[in-house]
Amino acid sequence: MAYPTYPMIDLEIQSVDLQPSFLELTWSDETTSRFHYIWLRDNCLCDTCHHPQTHQKMVWLKNIQNNIRPRTVKNTTEIIDITWDENSLHHSHFDAAWLHAHCYSTERR
Repeated sequence: MAYPTYPMIDLEIQSVDLQPSFLELTWSDETTSRFHYIWLRDNCLCDTCHHPQTHQKMVWLKNIQNNIRPRTVKNTTEIIDITWDENSLHHSHFDAAWLHAHCYSTERR
């Protein structure tokens, strides 16, 4: 799938901290953003979760486990890749610019 593009940002992901119910990113300006696991899983942009042409959601939130957690998280300064601890080991890819554009942390508002 061709992921939507977002404006370039001057920030990079410096670190990723896995908490019990959320992932916390520290950006290169030393601010932080929290993303709850269920929110990240619900916002997965892969072809299984979103229709490639219409971008309609294909997965219902009610079908995602409330206590979902990542099995693995890999990151660079520009991306986060998550393999979810589900029966099917679903994989999500998040671009730093997309995460920054969709951040809902109070600090970023």
